[in-house]
Amino acid sequence: MLEGCLMMGAALGTACMMMGGVYGLARRWDNYGVVDVAWSWGFTLMILVFALMAEGTPGRKLLIALPVSAWSFRLGWYLCMRVKKEHPREDGRYVALRKEWGPDTGRRMFWFYQLQAGLLAWASP
Repeated sequence: MLEGCLMMGAALGTACMMMGGVYGLARRWDNYGVVDVAWSWGFTLMILVFALMAEGTPGRKLLIALPVSAWSFRLGWYLCMRVKKEHPREDGRYVALRKEWGPDTGRRMFWFYQLQAGLLAWASP
């Protein structure tokens, strides 16, 4: 039980730091749509955290990590190319949030990114 809690804590901490960094990039590029790319590629990061901390043989860990990483990379690459092609135009979902949140967008978007980090860590084990 304690080991599981430690792994989840490590995953959540890693995901929050990653999303905090991505939030900084999003602010710099003025495009919050990069969260989709980060969320997708974040599964590869999460599988590495769990693989390093979990019990089991390396072969079994690799058997799980490879398809998850392949899916994560493929989806993230597709989203990355879409965001890159459309930049500086932002995905309509994030344009709508900017309008709804107004001058509070920056602060609320930071917490939105952290929510994404929590969901990423929760969905990964």
